[in-house]
Amino acid sequence: MLQGACQRPALSQRDRSMITLAAVITRGQTDALAIQTRYAFEQGVTPREISEIVTHLAFYVGWSNGTAAAIAIGSVFSERGIGTDQLWYRHRSTSARVAQSFTARSGSRR
Repeated sequence: MLQGACQRPALSQRDRSMITLAAVITRGQTDALAIQTRYAFEQGVTPREISEIVTHLAFYVGWSNGTAAAIAIGSVFSERGIGTDQLWYRHRSTSARVAQSFTARSGSRR
């Protein structure tokens, strides 16, 4: 059943990947974020889009879920050599602080 639902033509695999990331972040399932982030990359989701998903959701699901997601996703960004220059911000703002936590915190957790 799940495989059939994931193959329906109304949404692309790329769109489904972004929705799945949002659901996993919202539920606080950080253990699933690395796998879902890697799959999202395979489907063409960019680091900037992932960063923006986390930043946007942090306002709705809480800073603790947003920060936990940034840390978990940051490890995938680190393994792929993705730096803050590839994330969604151009000025000092909340987005910049969240983007910095993708790289700064992921390195300190290991």
